[in-house]
Amino acid sequence: MIGLVAEHILCYANHSRNFKESGVGKLPLTGNFSNPDDDPQGEWASKPWKVGSDQTGNRYTIITPTGVEHTEEWMGEEATYQKLLAENRIIFPKNGSGLPRKKYYKFEREQEGQCANNWWSHDLFGHNQEGNDELTTLFNGRKNIFSNPKPTRLIKSLMQIANVKDGDYVLDFFGGSGSTADSILKYSTEGVNPHFIIVQLAERIEENLPKNKEIIRFLKDLNLPFNIAELSKERIRRSVHLNNGDGFKVFRLSPSNFKQWRQIDDGTSLKEQMELFVDPIEPDTSIDYIVYELMLKNGKELTCSIQKKRDLYMIDGNDLVFILDRINPDIVEYILELRPKKVIALDRLFFNNDPLKTNTILQMKHVEIEFITL
Repeated sequence: MIGLVAEHILCYANHSRNFKESGVGKLPLTGNFSNPDDDPQGEWASKPWKVGSDQTGNRYTIITPTGVEHTEEWMGEEATYQKLLAENRIIFPKNGSGLPRKKYYKFEREQEGQCANNWWSHDLFGHNQEGNDELTTLFNGRKNIFSNPKPTRLIKSLMQIANVKDGDYVLDFFGGSGSTADSILKYSTEGVNPHFIIVQLAERIEENLPKNKEIIRFLKDLNLPFNIAELSKERIRRSVHLNNGDGFKVFRLSPSNFKQWRQIDDGTSLKEQMELFVDPIEPDTSIDYIVYELMLKNGKELTCSIQKKRDLYMIDGNDLVFILDRINPDIVEYILELRPKKVIALDRLFFNNDPLKTNTILQMKHVEIEFITL
């Protein structure tokens, strides 16, 4: 009886034609290369110049360096053979008497890449134990923190056949132990620098289950909440440090920080309802939350640079400026010197100071800065 011990990885493309046109990626090169004759072109391997038994080619006679004649069907025309011979790309085994073989260089195969096939062996693409070992190393020898995490070599290979390039985004909807982020950080050390977005629900880890004993102990030692998202973040933090990465940001889905208008049918007058919205910001809202929400609403990426200077939040250089803390003539003057494209201010900062608001609007308009109050 033969047991099925293989696992399957199913790969899909949203638009297979577009995927092919963009260029299907290649896997790392395999094969044995060496340079026994000190060829200046570097390491090489070889393949027969004689065609296979079921193939046709060009028939002519080749004389080896030892004088042996071989009349066969060859891979290319005789002129092509003579050119390769002059370039030192033809070798003769059996001490110079064997059938000719054509050299192919390692650097050429590296440029071409190697196509993927449907059998991914452990020695090239890793296995579950390797994934466990990687996590154990990152977590300072703590074992069995997460069950069967995927090896980073496997994830990296999937990104390679997907032809992930600099600046591309890799999205993982089930972040788990953070293997995808770890793989991308390692991939970045090889000259390819994609971005990553990892999604993981704050799924609670039950304390009373024996299988969770190690992970609960690990999170408790770090004073972290008992959920899988915290494990993902901790692994990414450690991988960033290990691979000299630039760090990452963590976001949670939440309601808007701005009050949403709703009709109150409890006898409250319209005037009283309107007064509830004099300040459009929800109570106890963090300024940082407002910054990121306004960034998204103005078409900026969450990875854009944010610099705080003179009580201003400058986004993506000074392309977009937020006034969220305070406003006075000096700050307005500073903004006019910066000349951003767009400025957004909280209307409550002008409370009881209509002249300042009017002057600010006029000054911004004069230098063609888009100015909006919320």
